[in-house]
Amino acid sequence: MLKVSQESHVNERAQGLHDFRSETNYHAKKFYAQRNVYLTGFTLFLSMILARTHSLVLDLINAQEELAANVGGSEGGAGSSIVSSDKKHQEEIQTMKKQMQQQQAEYNRLSDELAKAQSAVSDKKSD
Repeated sequence: MLKVSQESHVNERAQGLHDFRSETNYHAKKFYAQRNVYLTGFTLFLSMILARTHSLVLDLINAQEELAANVGGSEGGAGSSIVSSDKKHQEEIQTMKKQMQQQQAEYNRLSDELAKAQSAVSDKKSD
């Protein structure tokens, strides 16, 4: 745009006569130069907006992925811990059942021995 203005001043000084074609040509060049400046500025502005929007979208995607990983991880971790604690409880229940059966068998054996011993003692008393 500065180049067009400088050319205009040079042509005015060089030519003493007023030429409408050169003036029209000058206005057209000035218009195109101004248009190019505005288009360039607008393009730079849009490129900055596009870069910022791109970075915001990437941040949003990363945040959503982290959220999904945290939610999925906590559900998966909680689910696996529930399953593992359920398995532990089932194993404890089975162990307690075995202990109960063993104690019941031992109690029955001891009560049978006691009954035999008492019957043997009662037989001696009756003699």
